[in-house]
Amino acid sequence: MRKFLLFFLALAGCIPEPRRIPGDPLDSPLLDYLLFRSTRTASCADRGFCYIYSSQNPPATGSYGGIAGADAMCSQDAARPAAATYPIKAFLVGTTRRASLTASAGDGQLDWVLRSNQQYRRSDGTTVIGTTGSNALFTFPLAASFGTVGIGFRTGLNVNWTTVGNDCLSWTDGSVGQTSEIGTANQTNNTAIGGGNITCSNPGYYLMCVEQ
Repeated sequence: MRKFLLFFLALAGCIPEPRRIPGDPLDSPLLDYLLFRSTRTASCADRGFCYIYSSQNPPATGSYGGIAGADAMCSQDAARPAAATYPIKAFLVGTTRRASLTASAGDGQLDWVLRSNQQYRRSDGTTVIGTTGSNALFTFPLAASFGTVGIGFRTGLNVNWTTVGNDCLSWTDGSVGQTSEIGTANQTNNTAIGGGNITCSNPGYYLMCVEQ
């Protein structure tokens, strides 16, 4: 049996790879592309841009049931554009989501919501907020603010994309004893993502949501 296996392997090594003939339907860059597309996950990048939008109303507190709960709230929010058909995640960080370990570097990202070299637009589908760099972060100033109204939204982010730690106990505790970092929707400088602090029991702060 061992001799047979050795013979078979030696024979297989002698069989050349089938020659690809130019003009053959199987020798097609289009076919290669379609086969590649069939093995990857579809995303808003296929459209050319992704949506960012604010929740229609502010949640009652900063307790969302963790980051997964915040993602679900964004996905189900009434302000979600009809054309935003890809998965949605909340634009915030905590113990299970990270934008950057080092200031504005994009290193050590964990379940981060922005894509590299990707354009993002408001819910109107035309206003370009900005295009991320290879580090999957925006540089400031943004091309346009996240929104036209100066609402605050919880992020847990420093102005340099690192995690503050003020995150309502990773978005599970809405008590007066917990605080969260907030961004401001109508700003184009780095206060768009952080620079403010508010108690987690305060009901006036929104979620910013990002299409994936």
